[in-house]
Amino acid sequence: MSSTPNCGNTPVDSVLAVPLGSGISLTLVRSADGYCFSAWMRHDGRAMPLVDDELKRRVFATVEAAADFFRDLLPTQT
Repeated sequence: MSSTPNCGNTPVDSVLAVPLGSGISLTLVRSADGYCFSAWMRHDGRAMPLVDDELKRRVFATVEAAADFFRDLLPTQT
């Protein structure tokens, strides 16, 4: 078994951080299939809610689609 993480069905080839606003950043991983959740964090060090495994496996076509989805999810999680 490979130790290389996947996003969708292909290996991750890069990682990027995206600001969500209000001192919160989203970290995404990218593969040939698209973009997947990796982590999110608050800049003040407070804990962020856990993300369901289903959402960690979800593949987004663009960075913007992923950011919009998690930005919309924030009010229901914090």
